[in-house]
Amino acid sequence: MSTIRRLAREPLVHFLLVGAIMFAVFALRNNNAEPSADEIVITPAQVERLAALWQKTRQRPPTTAELDGLIADFIKEEIYYREALKLGLNENDTVIRRRLRQKIEFLSASAAEAIAPTDEDLQAFLDANPVRFTLEPKIAFEQVYVSPQEHGTETVAEARRLLQQLNAADAGADISQMGDPTLLPARLALTPASRIAREFGQEFAAGLNDLPTGPWLGPLKSAYGLHLVRVSQHKPAELRPLASIRKRVAHAWRARRRKEIDKAYYERLKAQYQVRVEMPAKQQKTSALRQ
Repeated sequence: MSTIRRLAREPLVHFLLVGAIMFAVFALRNNNAEPSADEIVITPAQVERLAALWQKTRQRPPTTAELDGLIADFIKEEIYYREALKLGLNENDTVIRRRLRQKIEFLSASAAEAIAPTDEDLQAFLDANPVRFTLEPKIAFEQVYVSPQEHGTETVAEARRLLQQLNAADAGADISQMGDPTLLPARLALTPASRIAREFGQEFAAGLNDLPTGPWLGPLKSAYGLHLVRVSQHKPAELRPLASIRKRVAHAWRARRRKEIDKAYYERLKAQYQVRVEMPAKQQKTSALRQ
């Protein structure tokens, strides 16, 4: 089993899987019964696909007349498609080029989706990317605001006076009337540090994180003024176990694997071409693609 898992992570296996998918697609499109250039054959599978698409959209199967109309429209589309190719209308068309690129990328991505990660793979990915899956720290606190607009040069002195008053007050004392009016919340339950930073500013959040629980402390500076703060609880950052976030880790693992396979597949294709970029003279010195 360990050998199978090791092989599943090998880039060469991914290349072979991509090749197999593309070979299967080409085989379906270029079977031995392929019609000549001036012959259009509508197969039973194509008719069934047209009917299935209709039913998926309309929530009912098409009538005989409706199915005949779908087939007629498909034939018209095929004729126009072939004539457009004959006229070279597909050349130098950005939309068509991007669409074809997307299809190739889809085939490459299918290889990644076909690979099922093991718990060992996911745990290794989680260990290598802990920041992506770590719950940020949370803090619960109360604050009393001191406005610079109200107190001017006496703002710091007023904050210190209030700090003594708060620490001298009884534990259950009402502090709602202390300090200056503000739209900021006077009390926050356990709140992520990023939200605190958004509401009070990064400087306030950084200072708050360093405060111990228990007494009133400060003043801390925010984007609005000074604050006296009492922290009631710190909840540190937490990296949850794989079992509780397996789907999230698996989604990120597949996204990373998809990029790796797509990059390796592209590099393998690119190696088959000789690429020369001829830059305008004025850009030759700055372009990373210059020869």
